[in-house]
Amino acid sequence: MNVKYYFPQSRTFAPVWDVFKTSTEKLASCHLDLVRRLQELIKEVHKYGDEQIKSYKKVIIFLNAYPMTY
Repeated sequence: MNVKYYFPQSRTFAPVWDVFKTSTEKLASCHLDLVRRLQELIKEVHKYGDEQIKSYKKVIIFLNAYPMTY
């Protein structure tokens, strides 16, 4: 059986590729934004932790300077 298939030239992969490319670019942009926000949040958490350590040390120094007597 000899069957020939006809595929018109107007049917190309270009429209599908354009949708895929656009979607991938949007996803990459969202991922980049998420990573930047997470990095900023990590910096803020580290800064908060450093401030807590400084404040804790000040309290310890104060308590050692003025010990409580019972």
